[in-house]
Amino acid sequence: MNTDPRFIRSQQKLYQAIIELASETPLEAITVTAIANKADVHRSTVYEHATSAAQLLRQAIHQELDLLHTEHGINAIGDKTLESSVAEILKYLEKRESLFQQMNKGTGAEIRDILRSHFIKSLNKIFETGSIQIPETKTQIPYDALTHFTVFAITDMHVGIFAAALQMDKKYRSADVVTEMIRITSPYWIKW
Repeated sequence: MNTDPRFIRSQQKLYQAIIELASETPLEAITVTAIANKADVHRSTVYEHATSAAQLLRQAIHQELDLLHTEHGINAIGDKTLESSVAEILKYLEKRESLFQQMNKGTGAEIRDILRSHFIKSLNKIFETGSIQIPETKTQIPYDALTHFTVFAITDMHVGIFAAALQMDKKYRSADVVTEMIRITSPYWIKW
């Protein structure tokens, strides 16, 4: 991790630029030149931080979500954790709604994948703590492979639920609705 203050300042400017650009323009249409101009840096500075607009956006969103998780203790399970986690994530997605609305459009696969990769990382942390235990199965699949399948399945459900919530009229959209949908669609053995 580069701790040079100039690198960090450039990184933050680039993150802000890519989020603003991706909120207005499909990700695949964003050029390195556009990012550099928006961030007021040289093109070579963009390449010091990422090889593409998609990679830069992934880094920016992951940084914001990591901070959210740290501030609110989202990588846990227990009393009211799901409700508070959902509320914070939904609030974040709504803050960046014009960006995350793209998940529901033909060009939004990359945005959906960025959110998905972060959810995978978060769920893996929860499984590592032992807060969730997969019940014994009849299969001969090793436990870590079974966990891998489970994390991916749950992640895809959760990303789909948040994407659907962003399509709802705001007067019906709430953390309570999203939380209930997560509870309804989760495996019976997960006690959020």
